[in-house]
Amino acid sequence: MRTKKQAIDEAYSEYMAAVANLRVHEAKWKASWDACLNPFLAWEQYKKNRPQRTEVIQKWIKARDFYNNLKDKR
Repeated sequence: MRTKKQAIDEAYSEYMAAVANLRVHEAKWKASWDACLNPFLAWEQYKKNRPQRTEVIQKWIKARDFYNNLKDKR
């Protein structure tokens, strides 16, 4: 059986992995935006890729909320 501290540590590790994943994707999204010839093409690409961005962001939010809930129940 896990202790509460172990559960919090695991949740923190998952949260930090989600943060790292989000930062990597943010860099890719920015590079994709910057690579477009003009802002109108960049905006069209941005709208087209929304489902992928939403998925990454939702994973980060879920990990953050789970960690914060465990941490706050101390």
